[in-house]
Amino acid sequence: MFRSTSEAVDRRDVGRYQTEQTALWLERTLVFRESCMARRRDVRFVDLEYRGLNADPIGALRRIYDAAELELAPDVVDSFERHRASSFSRPAFVIEGQARTGTREVETR
Repeated sequence: MFRSTSEAVDRRDVGRYQTEQTALWLERTLVFRESCMARRRDVRFVDLEYRGLNADPIGALRRIYDAAELELAPDVVDSFERHRASSFSRPAFVIEGQARTGTREVETR
């Protein structure tokens, strides 16, 4: 296991480990989706692409509610929008000791 406070972390080793874990999670998900348990009529899946989720989170929320056959009440949408507008939910990154907002700075490094 890796410790975040260790000075001797091998980035490649951590990357390999995380890649293996992600592959394992994906494989387990696919196996479950093909299982008889998942074929029950009351089991539904909603696949959301990360970029789509970020581009249209309310649309993603509507897809989830639709799949669950639930009504998305206006007060839920309002609450969700207030949360998104709060400073807590805005992405912020610290790069080289400077706080930056957004991902463009991260992607270029």
